[in-house]
Amino acid sequence: MTSVRVPSSPVSGATHSKGRDQRPGFDAMHKDAARRRFDVVMAWSVDRLGRSLQDLCGFLSALHSLGIDLFLHQQGIDTTTPAGKAMFQMMGAFAELERSMIRERVNAGIVRVSRDREHGFHCIVSKYFAGS
Repeated sequence: MTSVRVPSSPVSGATHSKGRDQRPGFDAMHKDAARRRFDVVMAWSVDRLGRSLQDLCGFLSALHSLGIDLFLHQQGIDTTTPAGKAMFQMMGAFAELERSMIRERVNAGIVRVSRDREHGFHCIVSKYFAGS
């Protein structure tokens, strides 16, 4: 027999501006997951689970480590099936690739800005774009 528990307060929060600390329904779900009170988290969409990539990745990692599956209606992901687990793992691999590429670009930009400042480039740019 399968039991379903619907939270009494919204898990996603009423507005998109709410941070992780202002989502009591989400926090209660997270605590219940840690207590293994359910086997699957079902959500309409992945954006209902996390407002930032960091929070979302942390939550999904916690679910995975607890052996709790995930069902996302809009994305068609169901980690209770082998195909759903594979899709979820591929999405994780692409997300890691994207984070690495962003980190690489940011670091290259920092190096470039430092190098350009040493050669006075920032003064030239300021001269031509100060009035725009």
